[in-house]
Amino acid sequence: MLNINEENQVILSKDDIEWNLNDTEDYKQFLLWVTSPYEEDVIDIELFNIDPTLDEDKKQLAMRYKEFLTTFTERRLEILKQHKEAGTDYKSQLDSIQAFIDSLSGDSSE
Repeated sequence: MLNINEENQVILSKDDIEWNLNDTEDYKQFLLWVTSPYEEDVIDIELFNIDPTLDEDKKQLAMRYKEFLTTFTERRLEILKQHKEAGTDYKSQLDSIQAFIDSLSGDSSE
């Protein structure tokens, strides 16, 4: 859920995790999660639902964050899908590296 506290700080809550986007450490942790190259890291856009108890001014600020984060998340999914289809996703690249390592191991044992 997306909320704005009394100090006008943007707060995102997911399960038992809370990120204050005005706090440097929280912001870094959120960025690492939201930009993850792993398809398994599912970002549900429901996370960006706005707290219905916000006043109008805070709702407007929250709405700008929601629009940006929702668009970003949808775009991330598109990019991950494109990479997966092209075989250039993170897992495919790791598999390719592992196959190369395995082939080198096979060559050295002959």
